[in-house]
Amino acid sequence: MKRFEHRAGKDAEGKTGDGVGILLQISHKFFKKIASAELGITLGEERDYAVGMFFFPQNELARNQAKKMFEIIAEKEGLAVPRLEKSFRQSPRYSVTELLNVCLQLCSALSKDLTA
Repeated sequence: MKRFEHRAGKDAEGKTGDGVGILLQISHKFFKKIASAELGITLGEERDYAVGMFFFPQNELARNQAKKMFEIIAEKEGLAVPRLEKSFRQSPRYSVTELLNVCLQLCSALSKDLTA
């Protein structure tokens, strides 16, 4: 196994950031469920809210400062962020073993399809 450098928003050639990300339609049903069950927030109707992904510092003090900065900027921009202290959700994380098992299963399935 080799550790690769993260591309950090650049294309494979490291020249541009255009087109690196993938934009998907927000699943209202999913976000409404998560917001209610995990955060205790009641969302409005579809297209009445936005979702953001933030990569905060690992250091607790720096992370809290970044969240506070977001809160101040959002307020200045007139954005309503309900119960900000509860609005952030930790994304699920998977161990290397779990990820390798998924990769092995996919490779196995692909090789069966290619040899069939």
